[in-house]
Amino acid sequence: AKAKQEAARRDRTVKAQERAAKATRLDAESSALAAEDQALRAKREAREVRKAAEATKARRKAAKR
Repeated sequence: AKAKQEAARRDRTVKAQERAAKATRLDAESSALAAEDQALRAKREAREVRKAAEATKARRKAAKR
């Protein structure tokens, strides 16, 4: 009976460790995806700013003529 209890306890410990490892992995994945999202957002915003700057430049050039 004692051996059975020990085995059950070990099993619970292993399961808890697996759960913790899974949570850690999911957290890491989540941060990686968030970082990727942020990078894409920054790229898109930079592109928009560049477009706006080019449009302004074109307008100024047209106004000079």
